[in-house]
Amino acid sequence: MTIALMSAGAADITYEAVQPMMAEGIAIGLPMRSAEILDYVYKYRVQGITIPEDKILSAREKIARQGIYCEHTTAAVYAGYEHYCENYGRPQEALLSMCGAGLKSDHA
Repeated sequence: MTIALMSAGAADITYEAVQPMMAEGIAIGLPMRSAEILDYVYKYRVQGITIPEDKILSAREKIARQGIYCEHTTAAVYAGYEHYCENYGRPQEALLSMCGAGLKSDHA
């Protein structure tokens, strides 16, 4: 889902071609519940950001040093959080979904 559509107040999204990426678990060209997601975004004033692909491996390493072995899609969540903090400061509260054992990912 593009940040541009969220910023424009779109009611729904259209298909976007998915480019190969490290975090394949979040590479979705058309989310099944895009209208519901956008409703939530607008209702709660959620701010969306893009996740820099080049930050995923370093985020995965930081998580691993804390004893959590995860795959790249989960590491992307943490990379996105770090990117948000760099751009907007650390939020008062944050909930990061840290799921995915890392066993199905064949990335190095």
